[in-house]
Amino acid sequence: MKNLSCEQNEPVRCVLRLFGASALGVQQAASAFPPEWCVTAQCRSRGAETLIALQSENAAGLDKARRSLHGCFAADLYGEGDTDLAAAVVQALEHRRRLLVCADAAAGALMEARLEAVPGAEKVFDFGTQSYADPKVGAQIVRRAARRQDAAAALARVHWQLQDKPLCQSYCTLPSPHNNQIPDD
Repeated sequence: MKNLSCEQNEPVRCVLRLFGASALGVQQAASAFPPEWCVTAQCRSRGAETLIALQSENAAGLDKARRSLHGCFAADLYGEGDTDLAAAVVQALEHRRRLLVCADAAAGALMEARLEAVPGAEKVFDFGTQSYADPKVGAQIVRRAARRQDAAAALARVHWQLQDKPLCQSYCTLPSPHNNQIPDD
């Protein structure tokens, strides 16, 4: 069995960036690292964003700590090192070949301010040229979004109405042989 020593000349470091994970949960996960990993961690949070700086005396310990945090917070982990949230969003949209469009001018202005300095943002955000800055297109986007929300709300109502009923009664109710009427339930 290989003995992991905490003594090495140059410590190795990394910074993980999370969005939506509780700072307390990240701190608890980091405090559970085994001592043989020789990892120290510091967390900083602002709003929903949490950064955790990891340092270890050996690369293997740092790698284990990174993998452990990734396993615990995979959905919240968006970047490493200098990658900020705006750059991570642009990378994800570009990778998935998606376009971010805003129907609302206020939301569009907020997005513009965040994305204008990010390289490649023009590939994934229209900066209002085809959406909120054009009154016709903006109104169409709002109508489409409302239709999707109405459909989702209708499905949720049906699910809620059927959740306590037996499956057969919900989907297979047959007319009674005595009165040829379908029951209301």
